[in-house]
Amino acid sequence: MKFVKADAEKNRLDLIPPRALQLVGWVMTYGARKYAPGNWQKCTEPERYIGAIFRHLVAIMEGEILDPESGLPHIGHLIASAMMWHGVMPPEIFEPGKCQSVVHPCSTPTKG
Repeated sequence: MKFVKADAEKNRLDLIPPRALQLVGWVMTYGARKYAPGNWQKCTEPERYIGAIFRHLVAIMEGEILDPESGLPHIGHLIASAMMWHGVMPPEIFEPGKCQSVVHPCSTPTKG
């Protein structure tokens, strides 16, 4: 009998590169030691994570591989920051047609 597994529509977490997952784990461990485990979940200003994403991206673009403070690769901090931003944003903003602004979710843009 042939093996059959009906999981074609399931999330393929096995496709995440293990090295990237380990790196994000190290970055999150660093953050937990520096602040507190789960401290990122208390963030009420999601734009702070957008700022961190850009700072780490600019550092990479300027040729700096390792973050001088943590000693860990900037790319790990960038990925972790993006994951934390995603984690503090209201889930409904990721539904098509629900919200316009990613920095201030579900806010109405002011007219100039």
